[in-house]
Amino acid sequence: MKLISMLVAAILAGTPLQLLAQTAGAGTLSTIESLATTIQANDEKIGALNRQHLESYDAENQKLLALKKKLNDLIAEKANALRELRSGLYCSQCKRPKSEIERGGSETYQGHLRRVNGVSVPATKEHIDSKMAEYDRLIAAQEELIKKFQTEENEFTRKRADIDKQMNELRGKTDDMRAKIVALSKDYKDKVVQEAKSITLTWVDEILRTLAEKHYAEDRINIINVKLSELQQEEAKALSELKEKVAKKVEQDKKQFNEKITTNRSRINELDQLHKDRSNRLRSELNGLRTKLSSIKSELQLNTKLTAEQKTAMDTDSKELENRISQQLSEIQATDEKYSTDRRQLLEEIKEAEDKIWELTVNLSSIQEEALKGLRNAFTTKRKILQDAHTARIASLERLGSLVNNKTDVYRKKQSEYDAKANNERIRLLRACEKAGCSCYGRDAQGEFNLIANNRLTCVGSMDNLHANNSVYYGCEEESVNYKGHYHSWVNGLSDSDMDALRKSSSKTRYDMILNKITN
Repeated sequence: MKLISMLVAAILAGTPLQLLAQTAGAGTLSTIESLATTIQANDEKIGALNRQHLESYDAENQKLLALKKKLNDLIAEKANALRELRSGLYCSQCKRPKSEIERGGSETYQGHLRRVNGVSVPATKEHIDSKMAEYDRLIAAQEELIKKFQTEENEFTRKRADIDKQMNELRGKTDDMRAKIVALSKDYKDKVVQEAKSITLTWVDEILRTLAEKHYAEDRINIINVKLSELQQEEAKALSELKEKVAKKVEQDKKQFNEKITTNRSRINELDQLHKDRSNRLRSELNGLRTKLSSIKSELQLNTKLTAEQKTAMDTDSKELENRISQQLSEIQATDEKYSTDRRQLLEEIKEAEDKIWELTVNLSSIQEEALKGLRNAFTTKRKILQDAHTARIASLERLGSLVNNKTDVYRKKQSEYDAKANNERIRLLRACEKAGCSCYGRDAQGEFNLIANNRLTCVGSMDNLHANNSVYYGCEEESVNYKGHYHSWVNGLSDSDMDALRKSSSKTRYDMILNKITN
């Protein structure tokens, strides 16, 4: 209810709504303000009591004057009474002189005589002495009363003692409350500072989360750059190796063709020799058959003694020889033709091999280029994939950079709003402490908050600037813990090849721990 009343009062007073928000120390501040109000009320009570204390001296003096006046009046009355007793102004009924009867002022001497049916008579010496003795007693009693009033406790000293007691009690309570205010003001500052540390860490964590993602995007770009560089080296190496491989393959093919040429030439030599040997044998056999046939024919022509049977047998042999000679000629012709065909084929194969060797020799560069074309296309495809990824990462990095700036603006807005709250409470605290008449802590709580808040942003800047070389973030221990948690959650998802590329992109060894899956 008290908080609601304060809010309503603040709204009615025209306090901006954004200032109605409170810090964690607002409850403590309200207690301080309540104590300050009580102290102010106590001071007012002490002031009133102090005035009563001072006024009591005047009242005491007035009473003393009254007592002394009464003493003087008794002395004067004694003198008047003596004169009246001697002059006959003495009531016969009540035995009192005129001045005593009129002392109260309620009636006159003559009126008194009529009322009591008394007469004025001179007093006797005994009565005068008695009356004078009575006045002496009254005067002595009054003098004693004055003496006691002046030297002993009276209602005024008792009142002042009571007032002193009340003031001392109020002062004691006020001192206690002032001490409590001082303690509470320290507690107020501690709460504000603790809240400042907590909420600014929460605020800055949003920036750190995006900053870690931004740095991860930078790392991914660095990884791509390393891979592009390695791809270029890999391509140069692969092209060189393929070119050499093609050259070796061509040399191997040429070697095979040369071996075929050598083999064919050897086979031609063998074929020539085989053909020569067989041809000689066949021709030798043919000559033998022809000689036999010629001998039989000569015998038939020259020998007249041959019988019919002998002639018939010789004719048969002649025909058989002629058939065999015909077969032999056919075989020689077939052998020559086969020899020519086989030799021509071997020569053609040699010519073809020689042509192939010539083609491989003169066309080596074009053969290599044709083979390299496919490899280049493969690397071009890989490079295009990496370049597209690089372009996408650059766009992502720009987006994340803008997001970091936007979140920084949000952070500053929150800082400004909290600063307004802290400033409002600072003014209230100063007023409360001034009202209470004591020195308080917490006057600099607003400054402490801004120092903490600004240091958080400074840490963000340091982490952004020092990310590449892994410098230590001095004074940013809390921020470092949060940042590393976010950053490692991204980096731990990298493959071993990416981690190796990331390590190569840094001149330091900060990624060695990441390679081991970072557990701290």
